[in-house]
Amino acid sequence: MNLHYSRLRPRAATLRTVLLLGSVIAIGGRGIDAADRPLARVLDPRGISGSLILSGGQAADDDTVRRFLESVGGAERARIAVLTGLASDNPVDSLAILRFWQRQDVTSVTLSQPDGQVTDADDELLKRLKTVNAVWIQDGPLASLLEAYAGTPVQAALQGVLKRGGTVVGIGRAAEIVGSRVQVSDEEQRDGNKHEFVPGLDLLPDSVIRTGTADVLQDFKVPSGHVGYSLPNDATMLVGCDSDQLDFRNQRVYGRGNLDPGRTVYVVGADAVTVSLAKSLQRPEWSVAVPPNRVVDLTALRRSAIERDTTDFPPANVGIPEVPNGTLVIIGGGGMPKEIVEAIIDAAGGPDAKYTVLPTAIPEQFARRSGVPRFFTEFGADDVTVLPQVGRGQVDQPVFLDKIRQADCVWFGGGRQWRFVDAYAHTPAVAAFHAVLKRGGVICGSSAGASIQGEYLARANPLGNLPIIAEGYERGFGFLPGTAIDQHFSQRKRFDDLRQLVQTYPQFLGIGIDEATAIVVRGHVATVLGTHHVFFLDARPEDGVEAEDAKVLRVARLKAGERYDLKARRPITETDQAQPAIAEPAADR
Repeated sequence: MNLHYSRLRPRAATLRTVLLLGSVIAIGGRGIDAADRPLARVLDPRGISGSLILSGGQAADDDTVRRFLESVGGAERARIAVLTGLASDNPVDSLAILRFWQRQDVTSVTLSQPDGQVTDADDELLKRLKTVNAVWIQDGPLASLLEAYAGTPVQAALQGVLKRGGTVVGIGRAAEIVGSRVQVSDEEQRDGNKHEFVPGLDLLPDSVIRTGTADVLQDFKVPSGHVGYSLPNDATMLVGCDSDQLDFRNQRVYGRGNLDPGRTVYVVGADAVTVSLAKSLQRPEWSVAVPPNRVVDLTALRRSAIERDTTDFPPANVGIPEVPNGTLVIIGGGGMPKEIVEAIIDAAGGPDAKYTVLPTAIPEQFARRSGVPRFFTEFGADDVTVLPQVGRGQVDQPVFLDKIRQADCVWFGGGRQWRFVDAYAHTPAVAAFHAVLKRGGVICGSSAGASIQGEYLARANPLGNLPIIAEGYERGFGFLPGTAIDQHFSQRKRFDDLRQLVQTYPQFLGIGIDEATAIVVRGHVATVLGTHHVFFLDARPEDGVEAEDAKVLRVARLKAGERYDLKARRPITETDQAQPAIAEPAADR
């Protein structure tokens, strides 16, 4: 065996208590304001690198040890560093720890128990952390763990372990220091300061973690801008594990194999993990108990926390549904009738115009292999560019932005609309899209490419397309302000979903578009094309009626050739009078 035990040299005991809360540039209420402004705190939608295993108990169970070793390829490949709190606070039986790992058939283990805060001079530990693929942080006094590692070179070294695809485990109070901030009680303070939250290791970004018994967890508070995770003694949380390591038998997760592993938060053990968000100006405090064998999306949670910490969305006053320049063609998926394609080609300036295709609503590996949509070539368009680039560092490059700036028409393809948010939000790309309209060009899209055009983004939960409201992914790109757009509408019986959305947020006009059907929007008039119908749902209260007392839903169902005044929220008839509300379709009840 290659077992090591290092006792670090004593260092001055200092508990850093500066609050670590990244500031975020305020985000406006409209889709364009929200999506194109850069954030001071950049969120990587792919989540974390490597894997985290966080256990609420003071001692690890066999399942946690098994998952830990599996995450690094088995005991024979594990190169483990075991970290503890300060020796003066938590003396450990070093031989017992090393023998424990020897019984797991691990042949390379280093145990480090510092006498004080780790500094650059502690070369032995820092060099070892550059070679290991797994770090196990033992439970111990919270202040002792923070003093030894938070804000020290060990923090960067642990980030390095994750970036190499390694695993970090936190047991008991050690799980708490993995978060970006740590709740510390008065009795746990070392330096007399009374800060309730102090910096953690920030291995799980935008997080605050609390472990322990029910009495301890009931006093848990979540600061604004952060996601709270409450781990009872019998709960364990896996972050960044491959989907083939997870058991989804208790949860239908749509397209789970297409989610980046770094954004999956999976609960195991015998007890639930409670996930919480702080209240905001418009939203109450939120929490949900996630039972074992369930997964939640880290990126959606982080987006929700950031939204709540900035200007709340949605705003009470939304944009006016109109397009002052250019044309929108918004298609409900399921087919491209000739008249819809002709409307796109004509609005763009004919077959010789420049067309740009964005296939980014499908997984990146497929988007990069996708070609030009057949309907473009069938109608003679030959200057068509496909741009599969996603994310900051790619879509802000000239090779991408120049093609958008030159385009007469930009096509948003089908798939999952949350991928458009991950690909382009808070980058210069969104402003470039809006510029296409401003110079008289065309924005068009089908299915996911339809929903992204609204100000409110409907049905964008990364874990499944059934919920129409998904906090964290509610901001569309706002090409058609003041609207929420749903697709595959009658075919998938989505009337009740859109009704729920507009009755929750009556400031938005709901637009449900059937398959092989579209609206062409110029100014504030929408013209229906295609095979089936388009539904317009207006839940604004009547004048003089308090919103909470109003039970209003005005519904208009239009077929091909009919028009709707988006600003006035009424159909346009030959006499320019509003026609009576049409009953909702029986099939959708």
